[in-house]
Parts: sequence; C-alpha cells; structure tokens
Amino acid sequence: MRRTRRRIRLLAPILAVAACPLTAAQAVVPEVEKISVPGLYRGYSEAVYDEWIRESTYVTVWDETRIAVDVIRPAEEGVAVADPLPVIWTFHRYHRADVRDGEVVSVVDALPWLQDVLSHGYVVAAADVRGSGASFGTWEGLFTQAQALDGHDITEWLAAQPFCDGNVGMFGGSYLGMTQYLTAGTGPPHLKAIFPTMSGIDMYDTCYPGGIFRHDLVDRWSELVGWLDVEKPAAPVLDEGGEELLREALERHAGNRDLRELLRGIPLRDDEDERLESPWEAMSPYRALEGIRWTEVAVYNLSGWFDAFVADAFRCHASLTNPRKLTVGPWSHTQSAGLDMGAEHLRWFDYWLKGIDNGIMDEPPIHFYTMGTPPGEDPWNTSHVWPLPEAPKGRVIGRHEVPWHFRISLQGTDFGSSNNGLLTVIKPLDRSMDLYQVDYSASSGKPSRWSNTYGDGGSDFAYGDMSANDLKGLTYTSMVLPKTFELTGSPVVHLWVRANVKELDFFVYLEEIDPQGRSHYVTEGMLRSSHRAASDDPPYETFGLPWHRGAEADLAPFESGEPTELVFAMYPTSNYFDAQNRVRVTVTCADRDNHETPELDPPPQVLVYRSTEYPSRVIFPIVWREE
Repeated sequence: MRRTRRRIRLLAPILAVAACPLTAAQAVVPEVEKISVPGLYRGYSEAVYDEWIRESTYVTVWDETRIAVDVIRPAEEGVAVADPLPVIWTFHRYHRADVRDGEVVSVVDALPWLQDVLSHGYVVAAADVRGSGASFGTWEGLFTQAQALDGHDITEWLAAQPFCDGNVGMFGGSYLGMTQYLTAGTGPPHLKAIFPTMSGIDMYDTCYPGGIFRHDLVDRWSELVGWLDVEKPAAPVLDEGGEELLREALERHAGNRDLRELLRGIPLRDDEDERLESPWEAMSPYRALEGIRWTEVAVYNLSGWFDAFVADAFRCHASLTNPRKLTVGPWSHTQSAGLDMGAEHLRWFDYWLKGIDNGIMDEPPIHFYTMGTPPGEDPWNTSHVWPLPEAPKGRVIGRHEVPWHFRISLQGTDFGSSNNGLLTVIKPLDRSMDLYQVDYSASSGKPSRWSNTYGDGGSDFAYGDMSANDLKGLTYTSMVLPKTFELTGSPVVHLWVRANVKELDFFVYLEEIDPQGRSHYVTEGMLRSSHRAASDDPPYETFGLPWHRGAEADLAPFESGEPTELVFAMYPTSNYFDAQNRVRVTVTCADRDNHETPELDPPPQVLVYRSTEYPSRVIFPIVWREE
C-alpha cells in the first residue's frame, strides 16, 4: 500500500457568530480550565498531532464486492503513528476523495473540522458506497440492505486493523448520515457511537410529502449522482493498478439505476418495483431503527429548523432508547453557523470511544435554538422530552395548544392581501367562506429548505420576502401583537375546503410580518387532498401528529359539493413572534419551484371555510416561560 504525506496547519476553532453565540465564552476561558458545553470543548483531551498520512485500498465485503476505502492516520515526521487509536469513518455517496488540479482532495480536506479531531488522536476513514466513487458493484437504490451490510463489514474491517484500538464511530451528514443508521442497524460489535447530521429516516416523506412529488429535489439529486458515478471519476485507490481498477469500477457503474426514473415510478408508499421489494421501506433508514434499539450504540442527531429533514431528526431521536442526544439550531441543510463541529464531535467521540468523562451525557438530551429570542436572553434551550411538556391544567407556565382561527377581517382593516382574512384566537360566529382560484405560479421560491439540500443558497441560505407568494393565495393575518410570544413545536393545520375536482394540493405557510410589511417564512406543511386519510400505525414515533401513509387503499377523492377537512402537521420550529409584528397563515395550491402539482385548464376554484360549523384553523404550540 503506497502512502502520501501532507503536513497540515490545524485550523483554529470556529468562533460563534452573533446570531448563534454558542462559543461566546471561548475568549475568556483560560487554556488550563476544563470546559465541555455544546460547541466548546477544552482541557479534556489534547491536540498532539499536526500531520497526517492517507492510505487507500479496496475492502472485499460480504458478497465479494470491492469497496474503496481511505484511511487517514495521524503522523509524526512523515511516519504514521504506531499506537492503535479510535477510528471514525463515513460511508460516502458523493466521493470519498476527488482529484482537483492534480491533487487529491480527501474527506479531511473537504471538512476542515476533521483536522481538529484527527489531531486529538483519531484515525479518520471514508468509503465509497457500492456503485459509486471508486467502489465496484452497481447502485440499486437509496439506502438498500446491501449498503447496510457493506457498512457492517467495513466497520469490522477497520476495527481489526493494527491502527485501530477496537473502538469505531461514524460521522457525516445527509446521505452520509443515513448510511450511519443503516450500518448501526446491522449491529457491528465494534461500532460504539454515530453522529448523523441533517439526516432523514423516511424517503417517501422526503420525496412525496403528503403525496406531492418534490420534483426539484429528486431531479437535481438524480443529475448529481448520475454525473458523479459515471462522468466525474473519484480518486483511485493507492493500491497497485488503482487507475485500471477505477476504470473497471466505472464500467460497473453504467448499470446503476436512474434515481429520477425509479422515484417517479412509485408515487404511492405501497407501489411495487421490479428490482426492490417494498421499495419505499427498502430505501428508508427507519427500517434500521429496530436493529439500532437492540444495540448499545450511542446516537447524536444534529439538525436545523430550516433543514429538509428536521422532522425526521425528532422522530429518530424519540424512536430510539439508546443513549442519545439531539441538537437543532437556526440552520439549513448546508449550515451550522456558530457551532464548532470539531469540538462537538470530539465531545461525543471522546466520551464514547475514549472513555473520557467530559459531562456530555449529564446534559439534557435535547438542545434547541429559539429563533428571534429577545436581546439579552439566551436563545438556546434544553429539554428532556419532545414535544415540550404541556402546561398542567390551570397553569400558565408550559406548552399550550392554542387554535388560531380563520375569520373575515374587521371592518376598515387592510392586510394588503387578496382576501384580507383575519387570524385570531376568537372562534368564528358565522357561516362564511373564501373563494380561491388556484394560481399555479404560486411558489415559496428558491432557495428554499428543499433546494438547499443540493446547495442552492449555500451557507448563506435565507428565505426572501414571502409577500409576493402571499398575494397568490389566501392569507389570514393577525392584528398587531401586543406582546412577544414563543411558538415551539409542530403547528397542526385544520383546513375545511370544498372543490368540484378529484383532488388538489394544499400548501400552508406560517409567516411573521414585520412593521414594514415584509413576510418572513417560519415553517410550512403540505398535503394532497386525496392522501388525507390519517394512519394510526406509523413505523416511527410521530408524537400523535397526523401521519399520512400514502398507500393506494388510503386514497379518497373529494366528494362533490361536500366540505372536507384536511388535517396535517407543519414542520417543527421554535420561534419568537415579536410584539408589534403580525402572524400570518397563507394557503396556496401550488409550489411551482419545489413541488410538482398537476395543472388543470382552466385552474379550478376552491372554497375555504371559516365558519362555526367548519372552522379552519391552525393549532399553535405556544410556550409560556417563567419570568
């Protein structure tokens, strides 16, 4: 096995930005003092290495498929450290290593925070998923059992190497987080801890939320992996004949399935596929949860309120009984602003792989950021449970489920919207409704939390003003808020509608309107009306929120002339609504840039009820805290 050597300059810890002050104490803590809090870690372990050596080879797994694996080891004066160390590794879908301008870019180059982890005495490894990168085999679909078994064998291969002390962990985000669930579910004996970030467990809910096809995400994802698998070669392994082996592997990749074609062909959860039995279950990491529960592997989920998979992070955390933690910040898929990822991974792996009692498991398991927290207050909160506990009857402090109703606006009130609807805690007293002609140009825009999964908006991701989209739907806006209030959890939509078509797609947005009239996105939910049947047997914890299976037996068209109630959850959030601002709920029947809605000509009309008998409303989980 040939070796390459590179001397590195270790990066300074990432400092917190003002909007996310996790590490504000960093500048005043003496170097000798031990400190271990989220995003800040000092005094428990020492950075002793400032070089690395990359090794690369093929590992033969259970069915004789050869998987390309990089091993990056701490070094001293050009020689790999001889002492066995813990190993953390990632199972990569987008190349474990690339060649750019003649230089190999390894996972340690791509993720600089790994340099900090490596310097503290860890071996870092990365492997290409079968059918991708320099690995052999073909790719049959998302998160298949073959990938799970591969992960098991690579874990145990790493544990058996002389450079490993027998303790193995995994890291990585998005697809690389989901492969951690798969691997852990097979129960490899030496896997002690995983750290999935921005990762999902239910691929049907990702690709067909509420039964609506998320075309932009799937199409762009398909284009990316198709290009990477065939046209953009990964770095070859360093074994003799590595270039020739790479060419041979790429020939095998020509047989990979087309992701777009696969997913478009199974629009229902119980649809069949010619090559995968029960395709959505076969491609969803939630099937690994039972296996994980049988192990002692520790699980740290990290997500963001604007990530595509934030609901799954809570579901995964609550579905497990293992030692676990969950952190959710004000981030999208490509962000973790202000969180020192090196420090947080070291806190986790030092505890679970090195046995250093740094207090991380003494902290409450759930750590979350409340956006818009008033100045001078700590935006970070902790909890032992999710959702936050309900307030005891008659008590103010705690979580209250408060319905905010759709009503006609007060006389003389103008909210600057097409229907001028009012959002209020007062129940409707009449039999009124709003008529809406579907506008297929309505869109939450790009970048969105969905397009950010493929990097649209990058680390500077933020939603723009939603006012233009508000004008293409029905809006219900509160009066000016007399005081600030906190909403933490998943709002639940109860929408009473009537339409003379078979089905319609509904998108409901929660927004905050500032005094200048700008509309700020908070969260959203969506449902195709024919998928409205709620199932009482989800395959993971859903906290009692409505869950729509999307199976063929569940489908139900509108009944002509009859009001129909649609009940669905919005994605979880935690947000302060400021005094002098307003709360808005916007209803549309399309999200052109992100979701695929069949267009009828002429566009249909729909009635949205806001009456005593049919009270459209959104249930807000409002939190009062002790002052």
